[in-house]
Amino acid sequence: MTGERTGVTEDPAGERDKGQILFLVCRWIPVAILLQYGFAKIFGAQFTILDSELDKPLGTVSGFWLTWYYFGYSPVFGNMIALAQIGLGVALAFRRTALLGAAGTVPLLGGIAVLDLSYAIALDAMLIALIGAGCAAYVLWRHRAELAAVFWKNGQDASWKNGQDGGAPRRLARGAAGCLPVSWCFCSR
Repeated sequence: MTGERTGVTEDPAGERDKGQILFLVCRWIPVAILLQYGFAKIFGAQFTILDSELDKPLGTVSGFWLTWYYFGYSPVFGNMIALAQIGLGVALAFRRTALLGAAGTVPLLGGIAVLDLSYAIALDAMLIALIGAGCAAYVLWRHRAELAAVFWKNGQDASWKNGQDGGAPRRLARGAAGCLPVSWCFCSR
């Protein structure tokens, strides 16, 4: 090893400990979910409406079909969601980008679970989204030292000073602080 923090450790004998196996499983479950969701949208298996549902009076259409129709109305929106899901799945698949992928996957799959619950979409779909979000949250938890180093000053001692760039959290914090006034200008109008 080169001293690089990967979020996973190996025991001296070279065998993977249970934490490493759980980490890998929790990385690959959301990968499978996200890629399935993303490619289903691209190939037209999601956000398509049955003609029989379109013929019903609006008051008799279920929350599932209303939601499906709304999200499927714009092909641009559907394709953007699909590309985000595929991109996050690919990011989670690689060790170096797993943290980035997990940081986007938790809110994405969490939002899907909230939609599933709110609009009475299939219970199994909600459970799959919750499992994927939980697995991605575990990946985030395994990277908690890196996250603390970026977001909290006292977290600098965590992992960034293991022979690597000790100024990175400070620069990232300054960059994020610089973005706040810019975003305020655009969002306050």
